[in-house]
Amino acid sequence: MKKFPIVILAISLLSCGGNGSGMIEFSVPDRLSGQTDVLELACDPIDTVDIALIGMEMRGIEAVRRLSNIDGVRIKAIFDNVPGNLANAQAILKEMMHPVADEYTGAEDWRAICEREDIDLVYICTQDDLRASIAVFAMENGKHVATEAPAALTLDECWDLVNTAEKTRRHCIMLDKSCYDPFEMTTLNMAQLGFFGEVVRVESGDLNPTYAIGPAAQILNIHRGDKMNYLLSVSGANNSIIKTEKGKTILIRNDSVSSRPYDRLYNIVGTNAFAQKNPYQELSIVSYGATWLPGEIRDSLLKAYRHPIVKKIKDIDLIADYRLIYCLQNGLPLDQDVYDAAEWSAVLPLSVVSAKHNGKPVRFPDFTRQSWDKIKGYKQYKNDK
Repeated sequence: MKKFPIVILAISLLSCGGNGSGMIEFSVPDRLSGQTDVLELACDPIDTVDIALIGMEMRGIEAVRRLSNIDGVRIKAIFDNVPGNLANAQAILKEMMHPVADEYTGAEDWRAICEREDIDLVYICTQDDLRASIAVFAMENGKHVATEAPAALTLDECWDLVNTAEKTRRHCIMLDKSCYDPFEMTTLNMAQLGFFGEVVRVESGDLNPTYAIGPAAQILNIHRGDKMNYLLSVSGANNSIIKTEKGKTILIRNDSVSSRPYDRLYNIVGTNAFAQKNPYQELSIVSYGATWLPGEIRDSLLKAYRHPIVKKIKDIDLIADYRLIYCLQNGLPLDQDVYDAAEWSAVLPLSVVSAKHNGKPVRFPDFTRQSWDKIKGYKQYKNDK
């Protein structure tokens, strides 16, 4: 894909205001009459998922290879305005013994793809300022959507995704491989089985704050029994703190400007135990004392709590796409939903607003519109038949 200007600061302050508590707030639009939430949305099973991929640069090419490894998938159409990228994708399909995909190269050809009647899923790997528009148009034409992160750049785009998904009853998820990292999956399993006691804080960091929030939101059951109430940031998107309705804290560190070596911060603080991912995977148990567990005990615990999905799928790069296709094929709710896409994408614009106001707290929009406590706990669904 050719690069186009990204105007992140289009998140203007025109729609925000304050209140007596000093909190910056954005209006929450009313749900349209007759429209309901899409929490635990389950659609008709799709035996063979016909996919159109839009954007064939690095992430699009990687997606072609991953999806070609999953049974019950047909890549029917590919879009990019650089012919060489399409040729690379076709070479992978040939290598994986898949049929040649239809090619689209015009700047607006993605619209024609979304209008095709033989496409089930539109998989978006374009530059980030196009993703929300394509996702909305795809859903309006009856397609499920999976998009790279961030799914949206502004709060208005977040609401467009939510409203369109609710109106069309189509899935719209933001792809986040960090949620399927073996350590994140294992510690999620540990939390759900009570190992940490009550999880009170999660610290997470990545080059992209949108990636940092996903595992933290899942382990804290965001919009599945808890919700993010407000955010404050002291340095743009570099350091943000989120407080939840139930008093939990999420620390998001996003350092893409300094020369600090990359590390994927991920720490879980519970009343009974603590976990650290980097620089070394460590576990600490309160009853054991304020020290790390010996390596052999730590390793045995991580092995014992290894997530069932990680046990089943050996290729960790494939897990996110496998789960997406599995749920579509079985008519199950997906591992993420459109509210995740909106919430996780909103971290960046809300952080910028807070930083522009010297760290003033910003109310986190409730994209579920008061349905955040409807589901009790984050789940990954499976077909038990």
